[in-house]
Amino acid sequence: MVVVFSTTQRETFGSVNKWVEEMNDFELGDSGKLLVGTKTDLVKERVISTEEGQALGKSLGISILCAFFIRSLES
Repeated sequence: MVVVFSTTQRETFGSVNKWVEEMNDFELGDSGKLLVGTKTDLVKERVISTEEGQALGKSLGISILCAFFIRSLES
């Protein structure tokens, strides 16, 4: 299961819990979970920190090592 949110929009980050609950209703078996933050290259517009993403991943039971990727097309 992959849940994606924008690090530049708090609204999408705030919806992650709801999306995970909805996806869990349809999940079959023991599939892995991954939380992905996008638009991390837009530093000036960014409103979600890495630490917030990691904390959310931990609260959802998603591995911290794989919970919150920081990736930019520039890197």
